[in-house]
Amino acid sequence: MMKKIFFVLMVAVLITACNQEEVIVPQTYSVTGYSQTQVKSRTYFYEDWITELPEGYDPWEDGLIFLWSEDDCIWVGNEKSTSTTIEEDESATFGGFTSNPAGQKVYYNMTGETATQAYVLAQQDVNRHLGLNGDFAYAEMTAYDDGNFFELEHATSYIWFDVLNLLEDENATLILNSITLDAGVNIAGKATWNESLFGEISEGSSKITLNVNKEIGSNETLFPMVVFPVDLTGKNVNVTYKFTLDGKTKFYQQKLPGKKLNAGFTQMVP
Repeated sequence: MMKKIFFVLMVAVLITACNQEEVIVPQTYSVTGYSQTQVKSRTYFYEDWITELPEGYDPWEDGLIFLWSEDDCIWVGNEKSTSTTIEEDESATFGGFTSNPAGQKVYYNMTGETATQAYVLAQQDVNRHLGLNGDFAYAEMTAYDDGNFFELEHATSYIWFDVLNLLEDENATLILNSITLDAGVNIAGKATWNESLFGEISEGSSKITLNVNKEIGSNETLFPMVVFPVDLTGKNVNVTYKFTLDGKTKFYQQKLPGKKLNAGFTQMVP
C-alpha cells in the first residue's frame, strides 16, 4: 500500500515538474523607418496641404507629401512585418520579424505576392493610400547600437491631377467620378524589382483608372496616381475625366504630350 502511495506521489511530482518547465518564446525584432525628406519614405497623401502647409513646402515644386499609415507593412528579406507603430517624429517602427534584420534588404510593397514583385493596380482609389494602389520602395538596413533603421527610396512614379479647372461654375455641384490615363504603353501590372530597375511588366495595362467619387470644392482638387516609371517622351497620353454635373454624367478629355516618368518623382497634370 505504501509503495502504491509513493508511486502516485512520484507521478504527481513529475507532472508538476513538467508543467513548470520554462516556455521559450521566440525572439522577435523590430526596425524603424525614417525620412530625411518629406517625399522619400512616406506612403499616405497629405490631404490638408491647402490649409496646413508645412513650412517651406511648395506643392508645385516639391510634389506629393507622404506619411506613414498605421496599416503599412514592410518586407525584410522574405518576411513581412506584423505590427506598425507611428512615432512622434513621424517615423514608423515595424515589428514581428523572427530573423535578425541587420544587413538585410527592406521593401515597401503592399500589393505584390512576394517582396520584390511590384503590382501597380489598373484600378486605383483615392480613398486608399498609395501603398494599396501599388506604391513600391526599397532600402538598405543600417544597424546601430539602439536598433535597425532604414530610409526608403521609391521605385514607382506618381501623377498628380489638379482638377480645379473642371469647376468652371462655382455654384454648380460637380462630383468627380474617375480619372483615366491612357499612356499607350504598359504603366500598370506586375513586375519584378532587380535592385536597380523593374523587369518586364506582366498582366500589363496601358490604362489606369483612378476612382474618386468626391464632390469637387475649393479645398480638395488634387489626386495622386501610382504608375511604373516609363519614358513617354515623344508620345501623346490621353486623360479622361468622368464626372457628374448637376445630376448629369459628363466627360472631359485631354490629349497631352508625354514626359519621362522618373522613379520617386511626381508629374503634375493641371
